[in-house]
Amino acid sequence: AAGISRISEAAAWLLKSRAMLYAGSIAKNNNLLPNKDADQLVGIDPSQAQRYYRLALDAAKKILPAPYGTGTYKLRPGQTVNDYRKIFNDVGSATDTESILVIQYNGQGGRYNNEGVYLMPRAKPEHVSWGAWQSIWLETLEWYEYKDGTPGTMLPDNSATLRNTLANGQYYNLSALFANKDPRFRGSIALPPYSVESFPAYLHYDVKDLAYATSAGKPQRGPTQNRQASGMCVIKTANENNSMPVNDIGTSPFLVYRIAEAYLNYAEAAFELGDATGLGALDAIRTRAGMLPQTVLNMDNIMHERKIELAFEGHRFWDLRRWRLAQTVLSPTARFKHVRWIWDVQNDTYTAKLVDERSVRLFKPEHYYFPIPVSQIESNPILKQNPGY
Repeated sequence: AAGISRISEAAAWLLKSRAMLYAGSIAKNNNLLPNKDADQLVGIDPSQAQRYYRLALDAAKKILPAPYGTGTYKLRPGQTVNDYRKIFNDVGSATDTESILVIQYNGQGGRYNNEGVYLMPRAKPEHVSWGAWQSIWLETLEWYEYKDGTPGTMLPDNSATLRNTLANGQYYNLSALFANKDPRFRGSIALPPYSVESFPAYLHYDVKDLAYATSAGKPQRGPTQNRQASGMCVIKTANENNSMPVNDIGTSPFLVYRIAEAYLNYAEAAFELGDATGLGALDAIRTRAGMLPQTVLNMDNIMHERKIELAFEGHRFWDLRRWRLAQTVLSPTARFKHVRWIWDVQNDTYTAKLVDERSVRLFKPEHYYFPIPVSQIESNPILKQNPGY
């Protein structure tokens, strides 16, 4: 892992692979761009799509190991929650074969990596301010399928939807309920039961029996941050071994690029070029997580795997934009659901109250591009404003 905090040739290849994949999909989906302009300043000519996809594929080959390329980076084990967690807990360590570029923090200049301070739920007595900063919705929980292929929207036995069952007040042992889920779920998201450095992190909104909970020494509800939006929070990119550093001085490396993205870039570019080896690249990611391989390579499977493997790493928003799907996905017809856990302390089981989020989400046609600042147009009248602004 030496040298991964410097801009390397491999980092440049991954950046090229990502940029060319973006360009290819923007060109391919140009007809889906709602707002166009007469001067063709937005969008990319569809005739360029194949060229960009080829460049994306060739760049990925430079860093992927055989049989897909000539690189030396390797996927780490990830078939259990603990193994998948190590990918992020061990970033920059001697066992890290996956990271291509990280930002190293040593406190110089007052710069620290405080992902853990903000992301990890509060648990220890000194956790007095931040925690559980990035909540997730029920809809995100539903993304993650089970290892036997049962959709994540369902109970493990496929008998009913998870959403309806939780909302009907039935209590479940959550560890048992989600035991067979994709390990990337609990490897990325904290929900009850969860602990931070052996201290319990309470994420429940209320208890079923207050008298029993009090006698058992359990709080009626978790700290505000842990449960105010939703009783689940993102922990993925935090280092659990250095989760809440003293005085908020975190020195864990921050992950920028890892080889898993290159597999997914390869799979998508290969699919668009009619290259059958893309299925193997996609399934390398699934097999690493102990998930059943896909039998066909199509955009639905590619989109799903990017959504799961790269969740909370800063990809989803941009993927939806380049695929020209943001208007649909980011302007849902129904509001997303908070999950508020009610804990039966005596039986260590939970049910949930589902609450609509307060926000109304709206992604407008013009939002595929940002507005050019008026100050820039005033200083250079040749510039034309992007459509819709």
